[in-house]
Amino acid sequence: MNPQQVLELNRRLHLWMENYNPELAKDLAPLLRKHAIDRTEDLETAFNALAEENRLLQIGVVGRVKAGKSSLLNALVFDGHAILPRAATPMTAALTTLTYGDTFSAEVEFYSAADRENIQQDALRYEQRYQEEKTKALETLRLRRQRSGHLVEDEGFYSDVEKSARRTLMGEHTLVAAHEQWQHISQSNVDLAALDSLGSLQAPDAAALAILLSDYVAVGGNYMPLTKSVDILLPLDSLRNVRIIDTPGLNDPVQSREERTTALLKSCDVVFIVSPAGQFLSEQDIEVMSRITKKEGVQELILIASQVDSQLYGSDIRQPTLQGALDKITQTLSVHMVDTL
Repeated sequence: MNPQQVLELNRRLHLWMENYNPELAKDLAPLLRKHAIDRTEDLETAFNALAEENRLLQIGVVGRVKAGKSSLLNALVFDGHAILPRAATPMTAALTTLTYGDTFSAEVEFYSAADRENIQQDALRYEQRYQEEKTKALETLRLRRQRSGHLVEDEGFYSDVEKSARRTLMGEHTLVAAHEQWQHISQSNVDLAALDSLGSLQAPDAAALAILLSDYVAVGGNYMPLTKSVDILLPLDSLRNVRIIDTPGLNDPVQSREERTTALLKSCDVVFIVSPAGQFLSEQDIEVMSRITKKEGVQELILIASQVDSQLYGSDIRQPTLQGALDKITQTLSVHMVDTL
C-alpha cells in the first residue's frame, strides 16, 4: 500500500468509529494507543516528515540501562572515545539523536513544568508505597523475631525493615526512577526560569562537546536532573545521510519522552537491540522486540550481544586463544537466541 492508501484506510476507520457510536471512540482509545494506530492528521504528518528527511537512514538503538548502548555508539561513531556518557537509571538516560551538522553542536530539551509535576506525583506515590511496605515488613520481622526469642528491636532490626521494603518496590521501575529523579531535581540549584537560554551548545570539536554535554546528561551533571532529550549535530563523514536514535528504552517513566521515542522508532529503517551477554535476551528484551516489530512498524532488527568480555573466563568456554573463546561465546549465544525466539 502507498501512503495515500494507508491514509484513506485510516480515515475510513476513524470515520466509522465516530458515526457508528460516539462512545466507541472513547472505549477504543487505549487499544488505538497500544497498537500505535494514529489519528489521520498525525499519520499524514509522519509521512510528510519522512519525505522531508530525504530518506535519511534512520537507525534506532534500544536496550535496558547499562546494556552498553553508549559504549557501542562511542565505538562506532567516535572511535571508542567516551563522547556519549553512560546512564545510571532510566531517568538519567536522555533520549539522544545523532545527525550530521556543519559544526559540533547540540540542542537540549528540558523537562516541562507538566513533566516535573508528573515526576513529583510518582515520587509521592513511591513514598506512600514505601511506608506501606515498611509497615508490612515491620510486622513480619517482629513476628519472626518473637518466634525465635529475639525481642530486641535494635538499629539492625530497623535497617532490615527498610531494606525489605525497598526490595519489595524494586520491581516498580517507574516509581523507583521517579523517586530518585525527584530527589535530584529537588537538590539541584538550577534556575528553572533560565532553562530556555541554556539549551544550545557549541564546541570546536567532539571532545569539547563531550565536556559540555557531561553537565547535561552525565551522572552528577548540574543540569542532568532536568534534561529530557538531546539532539547532537556533528560534522563527521560517518553520520552523512544517517540519523541515530539512542533511546532511554520503552516503558519510559516520563510519558512525554516515551511518546517522542515511539514516534522516532516508527520511522526507523532498522533497530539495534543491545543485550548484555551475561543476561542475553532477557524477558525485557523479548518484550521490547515484540513491541517494536508488531506495534511500531519496524521491519528489521539487529541483535547485539554487549559486554562479551565479562564472559571470557567462564569454565564452559575457556579456550587456549582469545579468538577461540570469542567463537565459543558466539556459538553459545547464537544457540540461546534461536532457542529463545
